[in-house]
Amino acid sequence: MVFKLENTLSIFNQFKIKKIAKLGSFLFGTAAVLSNQAPAHAGPTGMCDNIWSVNSDGNTGSLRYCNNYSLDATNSDLERAVIVIHGTNRNADVYYENMLNAAINAEAEDNTMIIAPQFLTDDDLVKLGLPEDEYLSWSSGGWKSGSSNSDPFRYSTYSIVDDMIATLTNSDLFPNLKEIVVAGHSAGGQFVNRYAASTQVEPEGVRVKYVVANPSSYLYLDGKRVVKGTLDKFEIPDAETIEACSRYNEWRYGLDDLFDYPARVGADGIRDQYKDRDVVYLLGNEDNDPNYSSLAKGCRAMLQGSQRLERGTIYFNYLEDFYGARTHRKVIVEGVEHSNGDMFNSPEGREELFGSKNTTKVPESSTTAGLLTVSFGTTQTFSS
Repeated sequence: MVFKLENTLSIFNQFKIKKIAKLGSFLFGTAAVLSNQAPAHAGPTGMCDNIWSVNSDGNTGSLRYCNNYSLDATNSDLERAVIVIHGTNRNADVYYENMLNAAINAEAEDNTMIIAPQFLTDDDLVKLGLPEDEYLSWSSGGWKSGSSNSDPFRYSTYSIVDDMIATLTNSDLFPNLKEIVVAGHSAGGQFVNRYAASTQVEPEGVRVKYVVANPSSYLYLDGKRVVKGTLDKFEIPDAETIEACSRYNEWRYGLDDLFDYPARVGADGIRDQYKDRDVVYLLGNEDNDPNYSSLAKGCRAMLQGSQRLERGTIYFNYLEDFYGARTHRKVIVEGVEHSNGDMFNSPEGREELFGSKNTTKVPESSTTAGLLTVSFGTTQTFSS
């Protein structure tokens, strides 16, 4: 692997921007978050400033990402990195700023790098004025599932996160890094659930934790689904149900017909390794609207429950039933609906993301005021 990085901001400018972000958090309250209540499938309205480039089999493509510290400068202060995965609108800039604000409120920003990759579609590239022959793009559903069906060449979104973890675990650059958190909300939570189950990256000496927040669906490890009217009983659906929903157990809902990336480890490998992953399911106790605009309502999703809180509760019970023991953790966030900012900035969210004991209560409503976009002009080239 060969990395080439060019940072266009001085250390002074990084320090100055971070101080302005702190001031914004102080002026507008510890719960200041950017709104993520855009209409479902509206697409991004902004983009990150940094460029991550991938070289694979002689092909080169670029990806936008946001972050708060340089990826090419030695930094012995960093002890943690958070890779945050955006939702269905691919608004990585909003997710980045909300995660940064949570780090500031947890008093963790001085030793935490935050990275937010932006997985764009063909339509997004046109909308944002990015050259289609230079930037990687996926379908609106494919990026969540780790699809390799990208343009201008095949490369999985999950492989992008693998590459980022490889950079972060370079001890010459970040000698004191102890933990990497891969976190996602909504469609980002779907991403993290499947990624945690299928990645083969297990860096030595660095803990990797996965925070799955309020996804619309989950990856099941066999053909069983919840028995209607229960939360903790599971069986193979009846023949009539399977006939009406014949693809219910295909990837990303199950382990049939795996995409290229999960096929590397295989169904048995996924079942075996997922139980040992450090995973927490972060569920808003008011994210329970069965008619929410971005909630998956197809037959495959409906076999998992009627709304997000119910689906998360059922899935947690399912894993205990499947493995015969409780292997992961579930944390309920009181008073929060479907909001990445409120989830990350809740006391429970800050504890899981940063190990913060800060118990300041986050208001249920969000505000769009008070935060500056903090992203640096960096170009990175990755070769494999």
